[in-house]
Amino acid sequence: MPSVYFAHDQQESPGPRRLALELAGYEVRCFTNGVALCEALAQALPDVVVMDVLLEGRNGFDTCRTLRTKYKAASLPVILTTPIYRSRAYKEEAEAAGAQHYLLRPCQPEELVYQVNQLAAGKPGSRHDRAA
Repeated sequence: MPSVYFAHDQQESPGPRRLALELAGYEVRCFTNGVALCEALAQALPDVVVMDVLLEGRNGFDTCRTLRTKYKAASLPVILTTPIYRSRAYKEEAEAAGAQHYLLRPCQPEELVYQVNQLAAGKPGSRHDRAA
């Protein structure tokens, strides 16, 4: 079963987004901060990471930068999401941090599932293709 690691902020329930991904056939593991997410990634890589920008502790931009020092985008695709950081400058910051998509919320659950499906379908066969 394809998997998604979902790091979500504490201000909004992850329930609807998690449910949409589960109904689309993904196994979803939730994390409340980037540190816990990074620790889990050391054990196994999911097909896609969905991460809110506003996280407890280190924000999603910084966490994504950290991930890119260890994992190539092709082996660990990342979608950053936010309901507040809406300007083009933040989208550019997400791209510079190494995210493949920057999804503004609220959005329809179908949009999140579509973006995850696109990234999961484009992954190479090796799930452990680490950056040099």
